[in-house]
Amino acid sequence: MKKRLVVTLALLLVGSPMAAQTGEGDSRWSFDLQAGAAVPTAEIEGEGLGAGLGFAGNFAYRFAPHVSLYAGWDWHWFTPDEVLGVPDLDLEETGYVFGLRFEHPFGGEDDDGPSYRIRAGMTVNHIEIEDSDNEIVDDSDHGIGFEVGAGVLFPLAGQWRFGPEARFRSLSRELDVGGGPVDVDLRYFVFGVVFSLGF
Repeated sequence: MKKRLVVTLALLLVGSPMAAQTGEGDSRWSFDLQAGAAVPTAEIEGEGLGAGLGFAGNFAYRFAPHVSLYAGWDWHWFTPDEVLGVPDLDLEETGYVFGLRFEHPFGGEDDDGPSYRIRAGMTVNHIEIEDSDNEIVDDSDHGIGFEVGAGVLFPLAGQWRFGPEARFRSLSRELDVGGGPVDVDLRYFVFGVVFSLGF
C-alpha cells in the first residue's frame, strides 16, 4: 500500500501544471524519477540476493553553475532464494538520500544537447525482511550508507530530459530472522533510466 501511494503521488506531481513549463537553461529546481535493475555485488552469509528492482524520486536545487544539492526517497527490492537460511522472504531497502550532483553539457556552456551527470551522496536507509504475506519479519532500523553514480541526459520536449544512469550503493546494517543478529553489507549497482523535469 505504501509503495502504491508513493508511485501515485510521484505521477500526480509529474502530471501537474508545473510539468507544462517550457524554456531552457534557467531552471534552478529539478525533479527526477528513476527506475532500474539492481544487481548485487555481495552475498549475505554466502547467499546470493539475485537481481532486484528499484525506484527513486528526488528534488534538486542548483546553487552554483553545474552543481546541485539533491534529496529524495528510494526503494530497492530483492527476492533471494533464502535470507539467512530462511526461504520465501523478500529483502527491501528503503529510505532517504541526499548529496551533490555535477552536470555539464557535452558541447560546452551554450549547448542545449546531451549533458553528463555525476553524483555522490549519503543514504539514511533501513532493510526490511518480508515473508510471502508481506508481513515484516525483521527491520534493521535506519543507518547511514552511501551512493555514487553517473549518467547522460538527452533533451526531450520543454524542460523534460531523459537518459541512462548507473549508481553504486552500499549500506551496512544488522538483521535477525530467528538465528541471532548478523551484520549485513548490502552492496549493489543500479542500472536504469531517469526522467528529469526542470522548473
